[in-house]
Amino acid sequence: MSSFDDSPWGDPKFSSEYLERADLYVVERRRLFSIVQEHVRFFFPEKEGFSFLDLGCGDGIASEKVLQVKPRSRAVLVDGSADMLERARERLGERDGVVFVVKSFENLLNEGIPGGPFDLALSSLAIHHLDDRGKEGLFRTVFDSLLPGGWFLNVDLVRGESPLLEEWQMEMWRLWVEERKAALGVEEDIFGEILRRYKGTEENRPGTLSFQLEALKRVGFAHVDSFYRYGPFVVFGGRKE
Repeated sequence: MSSFDDSPWGDPKFSSEYLERADLYVVERRRLFSIVQEHVRFFFPEKEGFSFLDLGCGDGIASEKVLQVKPRSRAVLVDGSADMLERARERLGERDGVVFVVKSFENLLNEGIPGGPFDLALSSLAIHHLDDRGKEGLFRTVFDSLLPGGWFLNVDLVRGESPLLEEWQMEMWRLWVEERKAALGVEEDIFGEILRRYKGTEENRPGTLSFQLEALKRVGFAHVDSFYRYGPFVVFGGRKE
C-alpha cells in the first residue's frame, strides 16, 4: 500500500484540477450521490441524532448531500489532504457537530477511526486506492466504527471481472465522456487523459466488485449488495446487524 503523501492526491494542484472536472470525469456523478441520499431517506426516516462518517471526503460533496437529508447530523469528515479538508469546510460552512480530521487510510488502518460509533459510513471514489488487503482491512475498521443497524456505502470504481468485461466497462466510460464533451462543447481528448491517469498510476488499484462484496460478508456485514452500476462506477455496501 503506497503512502498518501507520495500520491498525486497530496498535490493541491492535481486535486484542484480533478474537482473542476469531476462532473465530466465521473460517470453519472450526480445520480451516484442521489442514490446515497435516497438510501439515507429510506433506511433512517425517523432517526434522531443521526451520525455519519465520510472517508476520503475530498471537498465534502458527499457529506453535503447527506446533510441535505439530515441537516442536524453529527459528522466526521476524514481525508489525508489538509487542502481537501479546507475545501470541505468552505463547502459546508460553519456547522455544529461537524468535525474535520486529517488522516490517511494508512493512519486509519493503524489507529482506528475517530469519533464513532456512526449510523452511516460512506466513501466516494477513494477506497480504490487501496490494494485488496487494504480494502478488506478498511472494511473491518469501518464495521467496528458502526452502530448496530448502521450502514456502509461505497461509491467507487471497480475492475471488470474478466479482461473482456473490463474492456466493455472502459468503452461505456468513454462513450459517456464523449457524450458529456459534446454537450459542453469540449474538444480536447479528455478520455485519453483519464485513461492515462487511471491505468498508468500505481495508486489506482480498483478491485473487482465480487471480491469486495465477499470481503464485506467476511468482515460481518449483512444485506451486502450492489445498489447501482454504470461501467466501472458502482454504489455498494452492507449493514451491521
